[in-house]
Amino acid sequence: MTAAARQQPDAAAQIQRAQETEFYNAFNLKVLADVAPVLLEFASNLASEGYVPRVDDLRLEPDGPFTAVCFVPAKGRQIGDDHGVVNAFEVRGNAATGMAELHGRYDHRPGADGASREVMLGVTLEELTPETVSLALTEFLARSLGSSG
Repeated sequence: MTAAARQQPDAAAQIQRAQETEFYNAFNLKVLADVAPVLLEFASNLASEGYVPRVDDLRLEPDGPFTAVCFVPAKGRQIGDDHGVVNAFEVRGNAATGMAELHGRYDHRPGADGASREVMLGVTLEELTPETVSLALTEFLARSLGSSG
């Protein structure tokens, strides 16, 4: 294999890493500016209704960056009290598709079929607006509280 042939895969990998980094940086800025305030407001509203929410900081995991708001679907119960009974709304970045994915996770009741996790919505970063997140959170809340029996 020639030196030029060996450099092509290296150059392609570098371009891919640069594109992923660019997407992650744009996603992180979008989350901090538009998503985090909505999640914090949602958590505040949950708390005023007697739930004990937790908002996870934006972090990078092997499958991409994400943030979440979590709560136990029983008023006054803390995360950890119910041995895994936690509802979560996640916003994840997917560099491969260039999309943000809004996930709902709920129905962790003992004896149930396990967690329902679904992509509620896939949007471009431009479509990831406070209004979009608020609408998805409203739908998530209705589904997650409905699943808690």
